[in-house]
Amino acid sequence: MGATFQLGFLVLFLVANAWPQDDGDGEIAPDAGISFCPSETEENVIYYNTGESSEDSPFEKNLASAYESLLSPSQESPRQAQAGDDPDTVYGYAACFEGNCEDCLATCKNYFTQVAPHAVGARLCLKSGSDACYLRYENYSF
Repeated sequence: MGATFQLGFLVLFLVANAWPQDDGDGEIAPDAGISFCPSETEENVIYYNTGESSEDSPFEKNLASAYESLLSPSQESPRQAQAGDDPDTVYGYAACFEGNCEDCLATCKNYFTQVAPHAVGARLCLKSGSDACYLRYENYSF
């Protein structure tokens, strides 16, 4: 992680199924959490770069292009994308683990848009219902 990358945390209270569930005997079911998240990423927490771009900037246009590639139904998982030229290059990565891949990734994108609309980097390891996925984009190669 780069020195300029500061983490902003926002716990998402997505849905009741987003958190490990009690299996009825007072204990958490062993398969309830995601084991797919990168070690530096907790599930259902958005991490975002505090640097910002501006609306309609070259970075934002490149981000839209990267999203188009990462969220494409024809892509296999994991997926990588790179869009644009320096200093406005966007690097992206997406992986799906369970459930509906495209819906899960689209949900991640929507959360990024709501929480950090012009951030130059964000990541989320999402577990919601039967869907589980990871989406990340940055203004640097990772």
